[in-house]
Amino acid sequence: IINEVQFHYEVEEISEYNYFVLIQENQYGVVDKNGNVIIEPNYMAVQIPNPSKPIFICVNSYNKDSNQYDTIVYNEKKEELLSEYESIQALSIDTDIESNPYEKSVVKYSQDGKYGLLDLEGKKITDPIYDDISSVNYKEGTFTVKQDGKVGVINMKGKVIVPCEYETITSDNYYNEADNNKTTGFIVSKKTDQGYRYG
Repeated sequence: IINEVQFHYEVEEISEYNYFVLIQENQYGVVDKNGNVIIEPNYMAVQIPNPSKPIFICVNSYNKDSNQYDTIVYNEKKEELLSEYESIQALSIDTDIESNPYEKSVVKYSQDGKYGLLDLEGKKITDPIYDDISSVNYKEGTFTVKQDGKVGVINMKGKVIVPCEYETITSDNYYNEADNNKTTGFIVSKKTDQGYRYG
């Protein structure tokens, strides 16, 4: 019996678009809804996970060897946040509901070459135990994770939905806006002596 309360989560809403990415001469910064420059356009990219909240992920550079971005996170006063982590990244997602390209409730952080999840207040949701974390498109708040060469699925509360036991996991592409895509499932593959099995 699955404890439904354990798996229930609510995705942050964008109450108001307060912040926007500023682009000048191929450099990126942040401007507020009144046109005030919050972060000068001195970065190669800026991610704003939730435009109603003052959390700005500023990208200085990309390290091909470590496959990580060199990032600094600021608030609206340009005070540095989450500096104890090696890197912070917004999680890209495709959605047919909103134009915001990122998960609005959580970000991915890295420590010692592994990844975990934080909420937008900086509270740790998972320890850095995953080799990678990616959003499940059209199912905000749900993530595929890789651990020791196997993949699984967790939600934004860090609860395991599908354990990391499979070679591949893909969404079944069954989307239904009426129930907020709650019926979306997953197709998994597992390697056996007879080849790959799908379920």
